Amino acid sequence: MVQLEQSLTFQGDCEDAIDLYVSAFDANITSLIRYNDTGSPHPPALANKIASAELAIFDTTLRLADGYGEHGGRGWPVVGIALLMPDAAMRQAISVLSGPRSDWWARDQAIDTSATVEVVDPHGVLWCLGSLPPVAA
Repeated sequence: MVQLEQSLTFQGDCEDAIDLYVSAFDANITSLIRYNDTGSPHPPALANKIASAELAIFDTTLRLADGYGEHGGRGWPVVGIALLMPDAAMRQAISVLSGPRSDWWARDQAIDTSATVEVVDPHGVLWCLGSLPPVAA
C-alpha cells in the first residue's frame, strides 16, 4: 500500500497559514511543535517558528513547517493540493482563501471535471477545489 502525505514548507509564516487553513477547511490542529521545543540546534530566527505541525483536513493529514532556507520570492506556487468536498465546505474555503493577497479562477469543466475552482492563497499555495457528487439516498 502507498500513502501520499502532503507537506508544505513556509518562509516564516507557517502559523499564519495554519490559522488560514483551520478557518477555510474547519481543520483541526493535531500537533504543533516550535523549534524551541525540539531540543535540536536551529537558527535563532526560527526559535518561535513552527518546526512541525499537522492539520486534519477532512479525512487526510496536511503537514506544515517553517523552513531553514530560501524558497525564492513570492510568485506562482510550487505546491498545489486538490480537495474534493461538499458544496458548503467549498464555498467556505473559497471565501476564506480568496483574500486581498490571493487569486482565484474557475476551471474549464471540459478539461478537468474534478476541480472547479483554483485558489492561490496569500502564502502562494495552489488549492484545486471541487465538489463531491451528491450521495444517492
